[in-house]
Amino acid sequence: MTGGNGAGKTTLLRTMVGELAPDEGAVHRDGEVGYCPQETVVNPLLSVSQHLELFRTAHGLPDTGHAQDLLGALGCPDAMEQQVGTLSGGTRQKLNLVLALMNRPTLLVLDEPYQDTHRRFWHLARRFRAGRRAPGAGQREQGERRLAYEVLPGAAPLVLRNESYGSL
Repeated sequence: MTGGNGAGKTTLLRTMVGELAPDEGAVHRDGEVGYCPQETVVNPLLSVSQHLELFRTAHGLPDTGHAQDLLGALGCPDAMEQQVGTLSGGTRQKLNLVLALMNRPTLLVLDEPYQDTHRRFWHLARRFRAGRRAPGAGQREQGERRLAYEVLPGAAPLVLRNESYGSL
């Protein structure tokens, strides 16, 4: 999905995952949904391992092994005991993505999650495709469409328009 600032990408994604109620109609979801919002949902006072344990408990998972593997795939396997407030913005965003993925959702909804994780993100997206999980991404950069097509061949893009910006 692409569109300029104010086009409604984040509002649509938040509605799709159930964070916002639609003005009209209903949204139906099957299976687990992982949501990685644009802003990180991490507590700066907790360590990475404390976040994983908190989300492990919330999801009823037996351990954090899958999340630790994801951290390794994103290039930050040694961050486990670091306090999140000391991490760079990019590493906090990677943790945000791992938290959305750790329950192995059937649908992953992403709102511009890959500031500096670009290559690693698309590598993970290809892994989801192989595992029959569907990534959904909201971003402004039109150049990402080519990569999205590689991950979801034949997928039709959703382009949002904001009349104040004209045709995008």
